[in-house]
Formats: sequence, C-alpha cells, structure tokens
Amino acid sequence: MTLQGATPDEIYFNHRPACQAPRFEPRPGWPRGSPCAAPQTLVKGQPGVILEMTVDFVVRRSHLPRVNLCRAA
Repeated sequence: MTLQGATPDEIYFNHRPACQAPRFEPRPGWPRGSPCAAPQTLVKGQPGVILEMTVDFVVRRSHLPRVNLCRAA
C-alpha cells in the first residue's frame, strides 16, 4: 500500500509505473477516453491492434514465467 500501486523495481529504479504507461488496446470498438479504467492512460496506436504473446521462463525456474506482449507483424 505504501508503494501506491508501483512495484519495488519501479520505485528502486525510478521508473514510471507500468499501469500508467501507454497501452495496446486489442478491442477495436473500445473508446479511447473510457472513464472506467483507472488510472487513465494513453492508447498506443489505434484500438484494435493484433498482439502476439510469448512466454519464456527464468533459467532453471519453470515456476517463474515471463510474459511479453508485442504488436504482431
């Protein structure tokens, strides 16, 4: 609670919290200024983008997945 929604890594390295970074929006009809999502963030590109998800694991730690979303080619 004292980190106000940020992760320890974001605090230590003085990064902007990921929840405030511009985001991909895969739903084509989603309004850019939707008031129900908090905090309000910008949309990267246009709504309706197709994303590709990759999952890998920390070396010898199969219980620690790393998930990465990127724009599909």
